[in-house]
Amino acid sequence: MTRKNPSRGPVPIPPPSPLPTPETIDPAGIFNEYSSGNVDLVVVLGPTASGKTRYAVRLAGEFNRLCGRSVSEILSADSRQVYKGMDIGTGKDLDEYGNIPYHLIDIAPAGSRFDLFQWQQAFEEAYEDVRSRGGVPILCGGTGLYIQAATSGYSLPQVPPNEELRAALEQEDVEDLREKLSKMQRTVPYSVML
Repeated sequence: MTRKNPSRGPVPIPPPSPLPTPETIDPAGIFNEYSSGNVDLVVVLGPTASGKTRYAVRLAGEFNRLCGRSVSEILSADSRQVYKGMDIGTGKDLDEYGNIPYHLIDIAPAGSRFDLFQWQQAFEEAYEDVRSRGGVPILCGGTGLYIQAATSGYSLPQVPPNEELRAALEQEDVEDLREKLSKMQRTVPYSVML
């Protein structure tokens, strides 16, 4: 099969790449690592529509079976699932959870601003709640920044917006702003930018 490109003529479409060999996951091994204290958070991550929720629910069920009681709870790491009423196109898959408790879904009004700082605060509260009750938190989602904030211990200060600065910067040319940012990045130590 080929597509026509008016400027170059037909372009051959390469065959799809082969899928990688699936890895074998050992739920008992993961649970033992968690129980021994070597791991304090189990994370299920992946691209959109890859079956993360289904897998996390199955993993939670297996942990519950291994423990002999309901211990697992899922914490969503999805930037769209936080919004109430946004059920189409966000992959909430609420029917898949069954009897597995979940957190960080439907926690903010649709249309409101909900940023990384707010998510991290809600995550830490839910995480500590699950752990304080002897539960096993399973972080599940595809918003990489949320997952990184949860697993890397981001320290985010609460800083109110500076409306005057924003208004002034909005009046500047984009190229001038890029130059200013470039100069700032050269003078700020790398560790501060993390």
